Amino acid sequence: MYEVNGIQIALPQPVSPDISATKVPAAPPMPRSAATRSVRYDGPDAFVESVADVTNGAREVCDQLIDWAKQLAELPKVRLYTDVSAQGIFVTMAPRIEPENAALALVRNASGDPLVLVWRSAFERLAPNSIARVEQAISPIKLGQGTVVKDISQEALEAITAAYREAVEN
Repeated sequence: MYEVNGIQIALPQPVSPDISATKVPAAPPMPRSAATRSVRYDGPDAFVESVADVTNGAREVCDQLIDWAKQLAELPKVRLYTDVSAQGIFVTMAPRIEPENAALALVRNASGDPLVLVWRSAFERLAPNSIARVEQAISPIKLGQGTVVKDISQEALEAITAAYREAVEN
């Protein structure tokens, strides 16, 4: 109640409704749809198949990366897998270090565009002494989480190979 010019007036107060009775329970987590799932294959064959139609310089890079990944798979505790997305847009070859199932680097064919992705957290955990050499080899790109290296040099491949060697020796 308020008094204005000698007259008492009452102003309504805003009242919030009790929404507890109208709350909808949280929806259960959605399962990954078939559109986002990928299929994992042992070895590089699915990756090799994915680059069969790649031409020009990109094919040479793909072949170089395939050979490099196969060499990594010859190291103890390294197993080579290929993941293919549901639509086949991304085909990723991953030399994974057992038993952690961790990859320092992944090779991806994104519709004929070969690239390498590097993972700083994996380097920190499995090959910390190799970080400086890898960063120097991929400079000016910084080693991060899923950092894309499109123009992969022989120096970078050698630095990452040394990191895999460090990881399997520890």
